[in-house]
Amino acid sequence: MLQAASSLEGYGVEEHSVVNVESGRACRMGVGPAGITVQEEGAELVERIEYQGLHSATHDGRTQLTFSLLCEDASTTSLHFRLLSQRAA
Repeated sequence: MLQAASSLEGYGVEEHSVVNVESGRACRMGVGPAGITVQEEGAELVERIEYQGLHSATHDGRTQLTFSLLCEDASTTSLHFRLLSQRAA
C-alpha cells in the first residue's frame, strides 16, 4: 500500500502558503523529494525548481525567503517569497 501511495503526485510534498514578492500574488509552495514547486492560487504550475538548479536559499529569520537559481548560461536569477507566518519558516 505504501508503494502505491508513494507513486502518487504530491507524495512526500510539504505545502506552504506564500506570496510572490514581485507579483504580490498568493501561491502554494511545495517542497518535496523532487524539488520545489510554486503554483499561483487558482492557476497552473508557475515554477518547478529542481534541487540541482538551486544555487542558494536564504531566509531572513522571519518571513522572507529568497531562492537563487543557476541559469543555463551560468548566470543566476532570484525568486522572492514571503511566508504567511513565521511558524511556516
